[in-house]
Amino acid sequence: MRRRELIAALLGLSAGLAGGTLAAEAEHLVAWITVAEEGGSSRFQAHASAVAATDVRYSLRVLRIGSGGQSVSSQSGRKRLAGSRAEATLSTVAVNLGPGDSYLVELRVTSKTGTEAHATLSSPPATAQ
Repeated sequence: MRRRELIAALLGLSAGLAGGTLAAEAEHLVAWITVAEEGGSSRFQAHASAVAATDVRYSLRVLRIGSGGQSVSSQSGRKRLAGSRAEATLSTVAVNLGPGDSYLVELRVTSKTGTEAHATLSSPPATAQ
């Protein structure tokens, strides 16, 4: 992961860095993805916040593409955004990435009222050698 991706992910910027949008906002619901690298593994975390406590549904999908093919890891569920900031970590997925592998992470969060927020994060495409 490049430094600019990490900084943007930590700040929750809505920018097209590394080919992906790191945060999305729709009405007062915000969704974002953070990533941390540990050895050969990348840990993707899905987060959401709202201006007031609310119940949400979420789905997190991680696509890994490498020389050996592709794999998909998906998680979904329900969570209550509560507390003074109505914020929560929704899910965590760890993926082993080899040299030249790329990824696409997609997060969708929907509130009880139907408000949706989306976030995507992708690695730069692998270059041919």
